Amino acid sequence: MITIKFADRTRRVDQWVDTFEQVVLSHQLVYDRSLKEPVLTLGKEEVTGEKAISRYVDQLKKQARSTWATC
Repeated sequence: MITIKFADRTRRVDQWVDTFEQVVLSHQLVYDRSLKEPVLTLGKEEVTGEKAISRYVDQLKKQARSTWATC
């Protein structure tokens, strides 16, 4: 399961959630006002910052689409 922790629910967070729902990825959102940057966690992987998370989410989306194409 993917976990996104963030201080403020921004448009970018909503875009990530939309992507997770499009590719049917289990996820949860955690409000944490103490964070200066959002953090994505997937297993032992951790990605910090809006730009880095956006790149990571885009990669997940591409991987999911390529997997579906081969099924």
